Amino acid sequence: MMKLFLSGKEDCAMKKIFRFALLAAAAVAALSCAKDNGQAPAGVKTWTVSAEFEPNLVAGDQQAAPARTNLGGDHRTVNWNASDKVAIITYNESTSKWDAITDVVPTSVSGSSASFTFDVPDGFAPKYVSYPSRSSSSYNTTYNGIRTKIDEPLYLAADEFPYGSSGATVPNANTSIGAISAGSATMRNVFPMLKLTLSRTDIVRIEVTGNNGETVSGFPCFDPSTLDYVGALSPATTMTLLPKSGSAFAAGTYYFPIIPQTYSNGITLTFYDADGKSAVKASDASWVPTKNIIYNLGTEGSDWVLPTFVYASPLEFSFTVSNGSKSSGTGLGWPFYGDGSSGSFGSTIEPAAATWRKTGQSGYFYMPTLTSLYFYLYVSSLDNSNYLRITTGAGLRIGSTYGDYMQLPAVPGLKLTKVVLNVGSAPCCVAVTDATTDLHTADPSDADYQTALASATVSGGAGQRVTGTKESPVAMTFNLTGTAINTAYRLTVVQVGDETGQVSFQSITLTYQD
Repeated sequence: MMKLFLSGKEDCAMKKIFRFALLAAAAVAALSCAKDNGQAPAGVKTWTVSAEFEPNLVAGDQQAAPARTNLGGDHRTVNWNASDKVAIITYNESTSKWDAITDVVPTSVSGSSASFTFDVPDGFAPKYVSYPSRSSSSYNTTYNGIRTKIDEPLYLAADEFPYGSSGATVPNANTSIGAISAGSATMRNVFPMLKLTLSRTDIVRIEVTGNNGETVSGFPCFDPSTLDYVGALSPATTMTLLPKSGSAFAAGTYYFPIIPQTYSNGITLTFYDADGKSAVKASDASWVPTKNIIYNLGTEGSDWVLPTFVYASPLEFSFTVSNGSKSSGTGLGWPFYGDGSSGSFGSTIEPAAATWRKTGQSGYFYMPTLTSLYFYLYVSSLDNSNYLRITTGAGLRIGSTYGDYMQLPAVPGLKLTKVVLNVGSAPCCVAVTDATTDLHTADPSDADYQTALASATVSGGAGQRVTGTKESPVAMTFNLTGTAINTAYRLTVVQVGDETGQVSFQSITLTYQD
């Protein structure tokens, strides 16, 4: 595990301050006149808020983070967008009830200044302002704080700083809160931000966790007076970062929020590639990030290098052939096959009626979630009854000639320890064997065949025969011992006693461990 050193030195202070001047005007027109004269209905007050961004503060000679499209040329002045939205948190003193007015857009915008006009029900008064507006923006009485949100997952784009406006990558990342007092409000950011620069382009997912199970996403709440983090609704211990576009992160700089609290054993960033392999970068020292600060994690590839990506242990994946039809979605179905003679992938296996007949050739099934791992199939052709097909009830079926097989993937750094098949109506009669012994035979009683089978069978993989039903499949489980890492094994058609069958199942689950 590599160390992740979190410097207390800020990249920039990214402070963003708004000034609000509030003017209240009571609307006294009768409800019946409201549509005619444009005034608010009786019992409603119309408030006008004049808001102005002040420049971001810059630490020393360091520049504020770039990215917002209309960030001023000095890299400090933050200008309003006409589509920017704020939430107004209101309170009724007589009923002790809180409410919120969300998606309040400017009535006018001029550079760093904007005005907002909104209606507030009688008895309520605006108390706090939250930027940007979220549907979940509110005052939470459990924690007595303003409720914000860290999306799960967060979608990030390279070199875009998430200011939280309509054009931002992360709509809530740069959340600001301010209390309204004497007609104005000073808004300050409540989240620290982490800055991460990537040079490689094969990372498809990043997971951020606290090493002592701390909350890192959900609906964090902040005391509006101190802006201290006071707790989270729907807390989660993992924050997932995904690319905003494309299948992998592009090279560039990324920013994302983290809850300001004590991480007693530091934090961990786990990087994943398209094959499901991962590499870890972590710290193990106590760390307390401060709100309104950007912490620079450095540049991958120059400041630090990720270790070799490996599959995490245990690795378990399951695929299902559902009632003889193609399944859609990640990790479901067997959507592609390829001819071993041409090495092609991408032909779509058809529903129940389709049969893929082979003539003593090999073939592949590609696994959607692990792109470098695939099942290698062999169907002999002693007669026309031998074929590979997807069929109702049986699911995936390989012909019944002894020695026909499905070769299971070899996983780098891990060994196969468990195989579970859910068997439908067709009988499944298989053993788990090594991937080097040819067990094709016309006579399973032959002594040489029996000797070869015994030698090739993996410990825990002795032949089993199971028949289930379409509605109630029966599990066939092999708990294997003595297997080797980075080694392929086979599900091979065998004879069990006097019984025969084929490789046939509705779903398969494989477990690999280190």
